[in-house]
Amino acid sequence: MTGISKDYITGYLRGLYENNDPFLTELRRYAEENEIPIIERESLAVLELMVAMKKPKEILEIGTAIGYSTIAMAKSFDKSIIRTIDIDEENLSIAIRNIKKAGLEDRVKFSWGDAGDILDELEGKYDLVFIDAAKSHYRHYFEACLKITNEDAVIISDNVLFKGLIANDDLVNRRARTLVRHMRDYLEFLTHSDDFKTAVLPVGDGIAITQLGFKKE
Repeated sequence: MTGISKDYITGYLRGLYENNDPFLTELRRYAEENEIPIIERESLAVLELMVAMKKPKEILEIGTAIGYSTIAMAKSFDKSIIRTIDIDEENLSIAIRNIKKAGLEDRVKFSWGDAGDILDELEGKYDLVFIDAAKSHYRHYFEACLKITNEDAVIISDNVLFKGLIANDDLVNRRARTLVRHMRDYLEFLTHSDDFKTAVLPVGDGIAITQLGFKKE
C-alpha cells in the first residue's frame, strides 16, 4: 500500500477502480512484475476524470514509463494529442510498442531525454499537463510548463505525498531528506500562489490538481 491511507480503504478503492480494459490490466501486471512505477489505480481514476472533464486538445506528459497513463489519458478523450517525455530509453521503447498495440500511435508524440532540457525547447500551448517524473524537479517542471500552457490549463502532479513521508518527519530517513524537502517546498508553492488554485488529494500516493488562470481577490 502507499502509506497515506488505511490499507483496507486503499484495497477497497482499488477494487472499485479495477480497470475493465484488458490491455491496461495487462500493462499494470507487467509493471508490477518488473517493478516499474506507474500511477496507482485510484489516482488514475482522478486523472481520467480530469481529462474527460477538461477535454484537452493538447496534453503534455512528463514521465512516460511504459505508456500506461499515456494510453489511459488518450482513451479518456479521443480527440487529444499527447506529447510524452521520458529519460529512460528502454522504458520509452516499451511504451512506443505498447501505444502502437493500442492503436494510438497517430495521437502520441515521444520525446526522449531530460525533461528539464526538453521543456525549454517545446513550442505550442498545452491544455493539460501530467507530471510523474523525478520528484525533486517538480517545481522546475511546473514553472517551465507555465510558458507552454494555455491560461486556463490544468497541471496534475502525481506522488506528491511520497508514501506519507511528506507529512511525517518520523518516517523520513537520511536518504529521503532531500526529496522530502523539495516536495514540501513544491506543495507550499502550489498552495500559496496568487496565480493558481491547487487541491492536494490523499489518494494513491498523493495527487495535486492545479487550475491555472486563478487570481485571488
